[in-house]
Amino acid sequence: MTSTPVKLTSTPSKTYTPSLTKTQVTYTASPTQTQTRTASPTHTKTPTRTLTPTPTQTPTRTFTPTNAGFCGSVTEISYTECAALVALYNSTNGSGWTNKTGWLANNTPCSWYGVTCSSGHVTGLVLHSNNLSGSLPAEIGDLTYLRSLFLNSNQLSGSIPSQIGNLTQLIQLYLDTNELSGSLPTSIGNLTALQTLMVSVNQLSGAIPSSIMNLTSLSTIRVGGGSNTLDADTTDATVRNWLTSKDANWTGN
Repeated sequence: MTSTPVKLTSTPSKTYTPSLTKTQVTYTASPTQTQTRTASPTHTKTPTRTLTPTPTQTPTRTFTPTNAGFCGSVTEISYTECAALVALYNSTNGSGWTNKTGWLANNTPCSWYGVTCSSGHVTGLVLHSNNLSGSLPAEIGDLTYLRSLFLNSNQLSGSIPSQIGNLTQLIQLYLDTNELSGSLPTSIGNLTALQTLMVSVNQLSGAIPSSIMNLTSLSTIRVGGGSNTLDADTTDATVRNWLTSKDANWTGN
């Protein structure tokens, strides 16, 4: 028996290649959520500023001749005479006087230091050596009943006001030993009742008015001395001779 060989045909194994189905994955991008943030503005707390008003300094009350609230309440002398005293106080630094007892502190001027009154008028004013400084006010001429005026030995400066000639009842006038300047006013000749005139030891200058010879009642006169350079008009020999006979200290220039 002849064996018929069996031819084995090898069928190649079928390789299974899996079919890969490409799945397309679509990513839908959710939009980034933008958070709208409303920024609340930072509130800077402004501190409440309390404005303290600058205190207005109330000036020290100065009594002046027009201060009706002061002299208007005075009854023992006239308003005019009271105002003249107040003017003198203000003009000569009354707050710095050595003795200012009563001055502008009460409404009875006749009780003030150095003031003498008679029959409702100021007749005497004695303030010598009392640290008066500054100038003599024009209102001094309103004290028309004055008989004695002693303002010597102080630090008075400036000129002698022409209103001094209104004091026609004046008997004694002491202005010596001060720092008064300028010349003697012509009105000095109105003081015909004057018995004593003292203006020496000042800084007076210029010609002495011829009206000074009207002072026929003079018993004592001092116009020279100190820094005074008073000089009578050289053409008026009568004035020069008159002064020489009255004031031994006067030499002229």
